[in-house]
Amino acid sequence: RTGPYGTYSYTHGFLGAGAGNSHNRDIEYFAFASDGTATNWSDMNTHGAYGYNSTASDKEGGYGYLLGGRHSPGYSGGPSYAGNRISRFSFSSNSSSTQVGTLQMWQDCPGNTVDKPGNYAWYHGGMDPSANTTPSYNYRYAFSSNVSSSQISTMIPGNWHFWGEGHQNHINGFLAGGYNPAFYIPGHNYSLSTIQQHSFSSGADSAIWGDLACANSAGACSSASTDIAWKSRTVGSFNSVEWFSMTSNSSGTDVTDMIEPRGYVAGLHV
Repeated sequence: RTGPYGTYSYTHGFLGAGAGNSHNRDIEYFAFASDGTATNWSDMNTHGAYGYNSTASDKEGGYGYLLGGRHSPGYSGGPSYAGNRISRFSFSSNSSSTQVGTLQMWQDCPGNTVDKPGNYAWYHGGMDPSANTTPSYNYRYAFSSNVSSSQISTMIPGNWHFWGEGHQNHINGFLAGGYNPAFYIPGHNYSLSTIQQHSFSSGADSAIWGDLACANSAGACSSASTDIAWKSRTVGSFNSVEWFSMTSNSSGTDVTDMIEPRGYVAGLHV
């Protein structure tokens, strides 16, 4: 699977779709507590093959949420194969996903964070390929009701966080790295190193928090209960994992290595 949707309950990880395979409607799951092969859980009815972890987990409510994404070539349901739907599926029953709302635009691979105390999911930046626009905004939608999303605040200019995932504690959300072709120079990396922070309660615009040790995009992100965020690097042949503090302004520190380099992957926040 390349660029799958990834979400999680208290006990299991769930992965949906992924480009370049014959299972681009499948949702499968695996247990956190024991080794074992993933098995099929249900199907996605309203999303395309390439979501790049455009998801949110409402563990308390018992649902995984999927949003936007990129459809396989030949899809005729929206411009440039991008999607504008918010859907969800149950962690407790093998039922297919159903649409519960819509995004502000046709959205391809935005970053994602979760405000657990407020019961909201947030998504950030991304790309509307039909209009060739890269919105630098923070949006959110409620878990508690079937409503469409709303624009809340503005990201740091130029940091629209395409292919970027996200981290969170109970107060703030964080976006680390991402991809910006506006900076493209042939033969060079045009990923970002910036870590930006946004407040869930105030709705204030994003602010600079620090910098990653290396600019990167399409890496796996996760958040620890100790207010530490982890991110794997995936630029070039990097296989590093770095972390940064979510309690005070800080930059990323390289702490360990993965078994092998990986890109366009889903991080699951156990």
